[in-house]
Amino acid sequence: MARYAGIAGGCLTNPDLDLFCRKVFQQVLWSGPAGSIRKFCFCAVKGCITIPYELETPLKVRIDNGIGTIWSKYYEFYSVHDMEKCTPAADAMYEDPNTFATVYDLPNSYCRVGVQGTAAEEDGAYLIVSGKDASGREIFTDHQGQKISGEYLRIEQGKLRYTQVPFAQITNVKKSITNGYVQLLWYRAETGDKGFLSDYTPYEETPEYRRFKLTGRCSGLSKVSVLGRIRLKDRYGDNERIPFDNILAIELAGQSANAGYTGDEQMSVAKEQHMTQTILKEATYKSTNISQPLEIFPMLSGGAIRGIV
Repeated sequence: MARYAGIAGGCLTNPDLDLFCRKVFQQVLWSGPAGSIRKFCFCAVKGCITIPYELETPLKVRIDNGIGTIWSKYYEFYSVHDMEKCTPAADAMYEDPNTFATVYDLPNSYCRVGVQGTAAEEDGAYLIVSGKDASGREIFTDHQGQKISGEYLRIEQGKLRYTQVPFAQITNVKKSITNGYVQLLWYRAETGDKGFLSDYTPYEETPEYRRFKLTGRCSGLSKVSVLGRIRLKDRYGDNERIPFDNILAIELAGQSANAGYTGDEQMSVAKEQHMTQTILKEATYKSTNISQPLEIFPMLSGGAIRGIV
């Protein structure tokens, strides 16, 4: 892709190359390549799941072996619904309007937060966790003579470092760019219990995750499978896979963008059309759907309703 970046190409070490590659990948993704819809599996805790950044739009959901529906984030603000007392409702999933810094929340009582690196890191790799204490006040600590919001933790491979201050709630996480994944854990000194909070990718600096809630499930665990459209990451590492493998389509998208830089609009449109045709051929070749199954709701199907004459 470097030779198509800008008017005369770009250097592999140019930071703008990441942005150019993202533009090219977006053009391919929005053209509907094979593999742009994938299945994601979760374990819902207390009727809640946190989805990864790669999941853009949930299309279908299966909750505890039952087919459910996707509702909008406005559901809990409707004037009529049956969520107030965890009463049974239709199997459905709706989005929380807010974003969260961790995959799982801290336990009910306050505990310390720990960080651990999975790869050798440069000096200065860090993570700052911000939040509130048991009294609901925001936590401030001193670092190198300055007062900061939260607590500063150094990231090292295989070394688990805990905060000195116990947290009751995590409101924000800030992380430096790292060489490997970084794990966030919780620890309760009184009982020795430990638990998992999140696992951050190397290029995540300010993690923000979306959460979905399940109707009628306020306790226990639930198995959730989601079929949805994927989303591109802001940046991919050298050892990470991009969502699609159609090299010709990616190359044509890069050529189309390059023609746009040079002002050759006719060539840009021609390359984009060629890319679209290439993606369509790939989708046709990889298609396995011979017939479309019927979708029914068993509770309202003819055989389930009694008294029909």
